[in-house]
Amino acid sequence: MDMNKPLHIAVSCGISRAAGGLFYAVSELCRAIHAGGDAVEVYGAGTTFEEEDRLQWQPVPVSPYAAFGPLVSSAELRRQLNAAD
Repeated sequence: MDMNKPLHIAVSCGISRAAGGLFYAVSELCRAIHAGGDAVEVYGAGTTFEEEDRLQWQPVPVSPYAAFGPLVSSAELRRQLNAAD
């Protein structure tokens, strides 16, 4: 990663269309940031349609995580974010 460019990290409640309008808004925003030359990484709860909807995010890297409960809590997300560049 180019250390002169900012790294944007997006955390979403879901990375598929099961997240509703957030899926479309966040994926478009992340792709626009990437197209502008900045680095972007996306973390989101793995949900229904996750694999099918991965193309919507390209070329932005997406990392799904296992989540539970109504607040989409995840110890796995905490580990992934701590390990992010």
